[in-house]
Amino acid sequence: METPEQVEAWIAADTTGFITIACEKFVITKNTARKAPQHDALELTGVLRRIAHQHKVRFIQQNMSDAKKIGGRAILDQLGWRRKGRDTRHMNDAMGQIIMCLAANHPIALEELLTYGIVRTTTNDDKDQR
Repeated sequence: METPEQVEAWIAADTTGFITIACEKFVITKNTARKAPQHDALELTGVLRRIAHQHKVRFIQQNMSDAKKIGGRAILDQLGWRRKGRDTRHMNDAMGQIIMCLAANHPIALEELLTYGIVRTTTNDDKDQR
């Protein structure tokens, strides 16, 4: 399944109503053209923005440098999300983006991940006990 279809399937399967599509804010500099144009990154960002608009879900772009600070090696290790080895940098960067999105938009979910290792389904009774 291609990325747009997968994202739309996740939205269709959601029962929480709290969807946020987050991606790296891709900034084009003089070095970008020299290193690698990254047309795919720009196109995917546009596709994700369209899907978010179409399904009326939140779409945010985040700076990679901020995501690496918030979702760095220590928190990735704590969650068991960090991958080691060759060709894992982009995967770990994506995990940092998820953590940054959770911290900014769903802090209780991030707290539950860090505390319990899962996002618990909360009921009114659970909220009263916290």
